[in-house]
Amino acid sequence: MRVGDAVVTRRDYVVVEVATSDGAVGRAIANGRGSPIDRLVSEVAGPLVVGLDPLRTEQVWARMYYGCLPIGQRGPVMTAISLVDICCWDIKAQQAGMPLATLLGGARQQVDVAIAGAYPELTPDPSAVREEVERHLAAGYRGIKLGSHGAPTDTARLEAARDACGDDIDLMVDVHWGWRDLASAVRTARHWAAFDLLWIEDPFPARYGDLLGPFRRAVDVPLAVGEDRAGVDDFVPLLARDEVDYVRIDATVCGGITEFLRVAALAAARGRLLSPHVFPELHVHLAAGVPNVVGVETVGVDSPVSPIYRLLEPLDVRAGVATPPERPGIGLVFDDEALAHYAAG
Repeated sequence: MRVGDAVVTRRDYVVVEVATSDGAVGRAIANGRGSPIDRLVSEVAGPLVVGLDPLRTEQVWARMYYGCLPIGQRGPVMTAISLVDICCWDIKAQQAGMPLATLLGGARQQVDVAIAGAYPELTPDPSAVREEVERHLAAGYRGIKLGSHGAPTDTARLEAARDACGDDIDLMVDVHWGWRDLASAVRTARHWAAFDLLWIEDPFPARYGDLLGPFRRAVDVPLAVGEDRAGVDDFVPLLARDEVDYVRIDATVCGGITEFLRVAALAAARGRLLSPHVFPELHVHLAAGVPNVVGVETVGVDSPVSPIYRLLEPLDVRAGVATPPERPGIGLVFDDEALAHYAAG
């Protein structure tokens, strides 16, 4: 299946455990994306923090980040740092005897959940889009995001989605960094403005960031950007752009919970909202704990796009709303037999 220009033929996940001398264990999971993240954790980031107190998350994070300077802090390296950091926060909340959402501030008790789907290969025509959207509506979702290649043919698919939704459902479209020039993007997206979209997501790759301003001025639709960004130094220039209406962010990519919180604080100071990228079992705590994190998204347990739920118990979503698990920590529940099976495969 295509996601923008990338062709996804398989999914791999990295699961990390951090254990303390007194038996506490923190766990985290991220997309592997074919990168050697397991080796970066076990051979690079992990050894830097052996013997440190996982409750001192700032110290642990700094040791990994600055210890990895010689090889850079982007892509797989930052994901490795993120995973170890998330494990430490899991332990920290367990030791505090409270869910991570409460430890982070407990801004709200429930969070909205949007569902991403309707990818072009799976719903190539308007009737297929309508059918999928109607299923999501029947399940109670109030926010629905469609996949797109940025093609003019997606206009009819979006029209079918809005027609099925009516006027009171948040409808988003993810272009997956599919546009490469301003003229093509504007020509197509101007037709989409009629569908009252909550946002257009990732219209251009990061290297074409200078196109965001002209695009936003030419097309009266909010923009959501950032799920591929790592580190505060990536988000500072993004937050400086007035044309970015929603900041997308992924704790498994950006530098873990420690860096997520820094970005959230910077965004709050600028009156910006953050929208986390997938992993709702983790991000539900950040959305419930931090005031300017607007909710989470899921792909649905039956989605062929992300088979993660073969490994992990999904977040309990009811009528498009979720509550963070009440058990101390993050509360990820893995199927250890499935982990062993797929690791052996």
